Amino acid sequence: MSTRQRDEPPHLLNDRIDAALERLTAAVAPSAQRETRSEAVRYLGSLADDLYGADATNLCATMRKGGGIEMLLSLVCDPLVEVHQRSMMVLANLVSNAFDTENASLTRALS
Repeated sequence: MSTRQRDEPPHLLNDRIDAALERLTAAVAPSAQRETRSEAVRYLGSLADDLYGADATNLCATMRKGGGIEMLLSLVCDPLVEVHQRSMMVLANLVSNAFDTENASLTRALS
């Protein structure tokens, strides 16, 4: 489930955000295979596509705090086109005032 349901407890969304950060961590490991990198940015991209408001702000804050912005920046240079493109798409969301209405400037400062 990538879309937060109205009756979904916030901790389930937090679990998915934490899972996205864990997948990014695995994706930037020196031994990461291309499927690991692809899957990590697909998962995070799908999650970001479905979030808005406070949920989007929560995703951005978790990514900033957990080093996710830096990890995404390293994946922008990935030779695999899908990884490069999805990393760019997610970063574009994370730095957007429309996505993170409260703190996009903090994310832009890291990128």
